[in-house]
Amino acid sequence: MVILSSAVQAADVAVQEGSDWSGFFMGVNAGANMSQGDLSTSTSHIPYEYGGYFNYENIPLVNDAGDKNFSQTSFTGGVQAGYNWQLEGILLGLEADVGYAGVDASVKDGAAYLNDPSLGFDVKQDLSLDWLGTARAKVGLVADDLLFYGTGGLAFGTVDYQGEFSDSSVNDASSSSSTSEFKVGWTAGGGVDWMMFEKTSLKLEYLYYDLGNVNADGVLTSNLDLSNKFDHEADVSGSIVRLGLNWHLN
Repeated sequence: MVILSSAVQAADVAVQEGSDWSGFFMGVNAGANMSQGDLSTSTSHIPYEYGGYFNYENIPLVNDAGDKNFSQTSFTGGVQAGYNWQLEGILLGLEADVGYAGVDASVKDGAAYLNDPSLGFDVKQDLSLDWLGTARAKVGLVADDLLFYGTGGLAFGTVDYQGEFSDSSVNDASSSSSTSEFKVGWTAGGGVDWMMFEKTSLKLEYLYYDLGNVNADGVLTSNLDLSNKFDHEADVSGSIVRLGLNWHLN
């Protein structure tokens, strides 16, 4: 009985030591970024006598060619750091991370003009998000050497977007507009963290992020002194699934 009691007490101590998540931590992560977004390049009709380039019947063709979306999966990887407060079986924490996002989308479409099918046009749009960061709060439940948590907060990154229009006529009609905007959106998700060694944990984490919209205005120019205004708009969001390795400094 003495031997059995000593074994139970030793196991209890090991569990208590293994479940201490308090203090600073830092680490690295890598996984997949499944991004998506809507891209829109559009114009409106301006009568010829007022300097408009497009015939009325061609406006829907141009807008349809510019109404696109994208979805892609890319590698993501980066670093994270944070601080945890453990209140017995409850954990509260703050965490920030930044890393490579790998979003690089390009779409192109076009059509022949209805009033002259021998001539046509193209609409091309490019969007990229090279890096992404988050700053989040975390609430979790500690179960021995496992931590189950939910998390949410801010997501941020620089979105680069360009919209272009060109046609095949001799009128040299074209438009190009671009923007590069630092965007702050939101993120939410959750995960599980396993203290596999003393002061070293391995986590599996899911995050959804949404950075909102970016906008750019463009003007079509031609050698006919005719013009049209273009509105360019794009948004980007995505889901991240990743593994992370943390070193705890408590």
